[in-house]
Amino acid sequence: SAASSASTEFLAMVDGLKYQESWSEASSVLQEAVIEADWVKYLEGIRSPLGEVKSRNFDTSEYQQSLEGLPDGEYIIFVFESSYENRKYVVSEFVALAKEADSSWRVVGYYFH
Repeated sequence: SAASSASTEFLAMVDGLKYQESWSEASSVLQEAVIEADWVKYLEGIRSPLGEVKSRNFDTSEYQQSLEGLPDGEYIIFVFESSYENRKYVVSEFVALAKEADSSWRVVGYYFH
């Protein structure tokens, strides 16, 4: 699906350390909430220390019409089980996407658990 492709394209940008590009391709909601410099700093802080991706496998996805702190809309959260060169255990990696007015899916959030 388009949302699945958008999540993997985002992860490829982040894996390639293209943090500014990931902000440029993010949802309007994210861009309005977080300036580019803060987004880049956030990703440098959470993602860069992990090193290269060793494995990433799709786990689940969930469609929602509301997410805390965001306007009602259409959202899909993708969960991947991922391992990295500088992390001894697998982490759950979450990519949240919002459906934009033009019907494209764009990243609205990214975090680990």
